[in-house]
Amino acid sequence: MERELLDTRRPLPQDSAPVLPPPTKEPGVTRLLVTMRDGQEPITEKLSPNKHVLSLNDFTELARKTGFLVISKEELNRLFGSGNGG
Repeated sequence: MERELLDTRRPLPQDSAPVLPPPTKEPGVTRLLVTMRDGQEPITEKLSPNKHVLSLNDFTELARKTGFLVISKEELNRLFGSGNGG
C-alpha cells in the first residue's frame, strides 16, 4: 500500500499541467471575489493580480496533475490510524 501511495506522487509530464490565465494587469481593472451565504451580508475581497480563484474540485485536479498527493484527513486516518489513539 505504501508503494501505491508513493507512486501517485510522481509528477505527470510537463505538458499535462493546466495553464492558468495570466493575471489581469489592465489599468483601472479591479478583480473582486464576492461571497454570499444564506442571505447574509456579502463578503467582498479585492484580489491581487497574482491570485486565482478555483473550486475545490478544480484545485484538487490541478494539484494532482502537478504531482501532489491529495487525500482527505478521513481517508488518511482510515489508512494509517489517527495517531492519537482513535
